[in-house]
Amino acid sequence: MSKFERKPGVYLCEGCGIAEAVDMDELEEDVTGGFDFSVSHCKRAASFCTGEGYEELKKDVADGEVNQAIIAGCSPRVMTREFD
Repeated sequence: MSKFERKPGVYLCEGCGIAEAVDMDELEEDVTGGFDFSVSHCKRAASFCTGEGYEELKKDVADGEVNQAIIAGCSPRVMTREFD
């Protein structure tokens, strides 16, 4: 049995036209209740790769609120360097 307590946080990016193409309310509802595991929290922001959204994500990890960050956003080809 693993002693690792999973505390995944899901971060839904609304930038780069995503919010116009995806029903963000429905997606958030699916994320918070649609998995076989529990999600510590789900947050939405205009951008998690820059600015306030990025700082909030870093703070959640540093404070131990989450130990796994799942970022739903634009293509990894676009923002990989920001999260390395």
